[in-house]
Amino acid sequence: MDVYKICRNLALLTGLPVALKDSDGIRCTGPAKRQISDIVNALLQSEIPDEIYCGEITSGIFYGRIGPKEKNYSIIIGPVPALGCSFEQARKILKYLSWKYDQLNVVYNCFAEIPSCSMNRLAQCTSFLYFLIENIEIPLEKLMISAPIPNATDIDQLWEERRTGYYHDTAEYERTMYSLIRYGNSAGLYDFLKDRQYMGNEGILGKTLTRHHKNAIISSIAIASHSANEGGIPYETAMNLADQYVEKTENASDISELYQLHRNMLLTYARLVEQQNLNLAKSTIVIKIRHYILKHLHENIQINKMAEDMGMHRSYLSTCFSRETGKQLNNYIHECKIMEAKRLLVTTDYPIIEISEQLGYANQSNFSATFKHFEKVSPSEYRKHTIYLEK
Repeated sequence: MDVYKICRNLALLTGLPVALKDSDGIRCTGPAKRQISDIVNALLQSEIPDEIYCGEITSGIFYGRIGPKEKNYSIIIGPVPALGCSFEQARKILKYLSWKYDQLNVVYNCFAEIPSCSMNRLAQCTSFLYFLIENIEIPLEKLMISAPIPNATDIDQLWEERRTGYYHDTAEYERTMYSLIRYGNSAGLYDFLKDRQYMGNEGILGKTLTRHHKNAIISSIAIASHSANEGGIPYETAMNLADQYVEKTENASDISELYQLHRNMLLTYARLVEQQNLNLAKSTIVIKIRHYILKHLHENIQINKMAEDMGMHRSYLSTCFSRETGKQLNNYIHECKIMEAKRLLVTTDYPIIEISEQLGYANQSNFSATFKHFEKVSPSEYRKHTIYLEK
């Protein structure tokens, strides 16, 4: 029997990723087969209680596994998202797999290629594949019971939870979005908005869908304008811009126009704060440097590599930046990283060691020393003091 051929046909039939591990190694088929192989390999290292099993990596991310005893193969169906994969879910997957934070985009982009699938459908596919290979029927109820989740979540249920306000991703989503405005990280905000739609606890804000979205966006304009003001934009400037966007929102005729308007509003405020932080630099080179740093904020940024990527000589790049801003480029790189660290310390509960890894520091000690150099307090002291003041 050609087990791999059966797996491949199931992947073609269902559109789900399927991976087989046998004497020929690990072979993946279906969507994201190249990116998913490392995730599959990690899942295969864990013990399973039964020959056929369905479980989850984190809430809303499922997988099925077949591993008959005394047989020389194991199969993974999935992993699959119940309703897309958020950045927070991708972060939890990294933690589950004990991977470093620099793999976040790899995981997130991997799941962007995989279609959504309910736990019930995944269990059906897993049971069907087991029957095709072993000719043994497994009752679906038994397989669902084996899954280590309190309630089997399917797509409809998860969507209903999000629609009615029981899905609690909104608070973190909003904290992240508006803090990126407050700290002037337009590149980070652009990436945040690019592949992610608002799915949280909006409730019902109007009698019609269009009115609902207009009211939600007007509320968002108010929060964004205050976030920009906290980031250093004069109050009148922030409020005048808010008035303009409220008027545009009221005049918008359809939902697609409203989505674009909301996105432009958020990015405009972030860019205003960014320009303020950069002392209103107008040089194209300085603006490009700023964008490069923010784009690579989670890496160990090297000036030589930056200059090479921008097609310039290192000394010329550093001199131009210093002449226009009055700052040393290397110090400015750390300033941007520490600014992002401050945002994460206040808006998330990530451990300090995880924040240091996210920002590309070699270790927590190096990060803490750099943070204290710029802020005169340790990261833990800053978090405790700032959160206390904001309460």
